[in-house]
Amino acid sequence: MHFKNLTFLSLLSLSSALFAQDGIYVEGGLGSGFNTSLNLQNTEYTYDRGLLGSVSLGYQYDLFRFEVEGKYRQNDINSASYNDSSSIKVEGLVKQISPMINAYYSSGYTEKNLASTIGFGVGTTSLTLSDIKELGISQNDISETLFSMQAMFSADYKIDDNLEFIAKYTYFYTFKSGTISNNSDNIFSFNLRYSFK
Repeated sequence: MHFKNLTFLSLLSLSSALFAQDGIYVEGGLGSGFNTSLNLQNTEYTYDRGLLGSVSLGYQYDLFRFEVEGKYRQNDINSASYNDSSSIKVEGLVKQISPMINAYYSSGYTEKNLASTIGFGVGTTSLTLSDIKELGISQNDISETLFSMQAMFSADYKIDDNLEFIAKYTYFYTFKSGTISNNSDNIFSFNLRYSFK
């Protein structure tokens, strides 16, 4: 009987160590996307990869997490082509601001402090092309708000009971609007998450 109780307590202790604890967390990340073009009606703009930053506030319940996230990305425009013609030099900025609502499920941490996580999110993207100059001539800014969704996969490493390091892949998709065609991106980022436990 004593042996059974000891075994049960050992398993309970191990389970508590491997599985997530409930509580509020904050997360920040920095990364880059691989998409470098954007189609507006008959015009294709190309831009550099640039950097993407994100911040999140969420709540963790066992192996599930729910959060609100804000993404910001800014890229320098390099050129534009019209109706598949040869490109011309263009200057300007592409800015994307994306508030998202996300849900995640984690495998739980192993004894080596490793875990994998999958997630899905929906939201909107405010996309703006500003300070556009074509052949030195200033153009009007272009702005649209698009419905967006994303799917995420990450490999997580637990540094200590409160801090985690995350290598994350995100497939990000914005739906077609009146002027902007469907736009997707493959984003890779490194994040840090701090849990208030």
